[in-house]
Amino acid sequence: QDDVIFIPYHTMQKKISGQDWLNYISCEAESREASAPAQTQITNLLRERHRIPDTAENDFFVRTQSEFADLAKQTNRIMTLLLGSIASISLLVGGIGIMNIMLVSVTERTREIGIRLAVGATESDIQRQFLVEAIVLSLLGGAIGILVGLVLLYLILDLWPAAQAPETLWHRDGPPVLVMAHGAGQGIGPQNTLEAAVLSTKAGADVIELDVHLTGDGHLVVIHDPTIEATTDGAGAISDLTLEDIQAFDAGVAFRDASGVASFAGRGVVVPTLRAVFEALPEAHYLIEIKPEAPGTGQALCDLLREYALEARTMVGSFHLAALERFRQVCPEVATSMAESEVETFVYLQKIGLANLATLKGSALQMPLEAAGIRILTRSLIKTAHARGLEVHAWTINDPEVMERLIGLGIDGLITDYPERALRVLGRE
Repeated sequence: QDDVIFIPYHTMQKKISGQDWLNYISCEAESREASAPAQTQITNLLRERHRIPDTAENDFFVRTQSEFADLAKQTNRIMTLLLGSIASISLLVGGIGIMNIMLVSVTERTREIGIRLAVGATESDIQRQFLVEAIVLSLLGGAIGILVGLVLLYLILDLWPAAQAPETLWHRDGPPVLVMAHGAGQGIGPQNTLEAAVLSTKAGADVIELDVHLTGDGHLVVIHDPTIEATTDGAGAISDLTLEDIQAFDAGVAFRDASGVASFAGRGVVVPTLRAVFEALPEAHYLIEIKPEAPGTGQALCDLLREYALEARTMVGSFHLAALERFRQVCPEVATSMAESEVETFVYLQKIGLANLATLKGSALQMPLEAAGIRILTRSLIKTAHARGLEVHAWTINDPEVMERLIGLGIDGLITDYPERALRVLGRE
C-alpha cells in the first residue's frame, strides 16, 4: 500500500489547514485536590510561552471539570427558569381563553339559565354547573394538548436521523455471534489467568474477557477483585502490593473442575500481567474491563494496547463511568462498551420509544437478561440498538437453552464462563 502519507501533525496544520495553533490541550491532574494547583501552573507556563506581559490579559483560558460542571448547572438553572416562564405564560393564556369561552357560553345561554331558575334552580346550582363545565373543558383541553404534543414528538424523533455509535478501529472479522470467554474462561480454568485464556483460545473462543487492576508499582495485572483473597492463597489490596508480592501466591487454588478437584493448585499458576497475556496470545481479540477508578489505569492500558498494536482487536469497558470517560479521552481510537449508567439510560429511553435521544459514546451494550426482576434484554431492544450501530453482548450466559434463545433474538455476543458450551450451541465445536 503506497497511497498513504504520514506527516507530523503541526506540519499538516501549517501546510494544509493553514492553522498554526491548537484548539485545546487536555490535561489530567493526579487527584481532585491537585486540580487547582495544576490549573495555576498551566496558566503560568502558557503565559510564559506566549510571552504575555504581567499587565496583559491571557489570550487563552484554562478550565477545570468543576468549572464546566458549574457552567452546566448554571445553564440548567436558566433553562429551568425559561421553561417555567413559558409554562406560566401558557397557563395564563389558557386560563384567559377558558374564561372567554365560559363568558361567551354564559352570554349565549341566558335563556337556558332563565328557564332553570324558573323551574327552581338556585344561583349556586347554576354556578356549580358552569364550574364543572370549566373544569371538564380544562382537563379535556390539557389531555388533548399532551396527546398532540407526544404524537408530534414521536413523529419528529422518528423522522429525525439518530446519531450512530462512534467510529473506532474495532474490527469484527469473526462470526455473527461472538463467543466471549468471561474471566478468560473461568469455567474451564482459573479465573483471569493465562492458563484459562490459552484453554479458551484453543477451544475456539472469539474474544477473551479480562479484568485489570494497577499494582502498587504500576503494573497492569489481570484479576477481578481489588484484593487477591478470592483467587489466590494470599491477602492484600492490589494497589498496595507490588507485582512480585502478588505473583508469589498461587492463583490456581480457588478453581474447581467438574469433579470438584483443585486441578490447577500447586502448578505454578500466577496472577498474570496484561503484558504477559498479550505476549502469549498476540492474535486474540480482547474485551478488557477497567475495574478501579485510579486515574492512571486508563493511560497504562492505552499505552499497552498501542505498543502491541491491539487497538482494532480490543474493546474496553467498565462499570465506572469516570474510569471509562478517562480512557475514551486518552484512547479515542479504541472501542468501548457503554458504562452501567449509560446502558440504564438507553434501556429506559428505549422502553418509552425515545431511544433516538440517547447519547452514544460506546460501541456496544453489555448487559444481563434481567434487572430488578424485569426482562430488559428483548428483541425490540436489540433491534433498536442495531439501528443505532450498537452491538449487544449478554452476560453472564452459561445455560445452553438461554444461549439458544438469545441467538434467536439477534444477540451479537455471548459472554460466558464456558465458551465450549456456546460453541456447541452455535455448531462450532
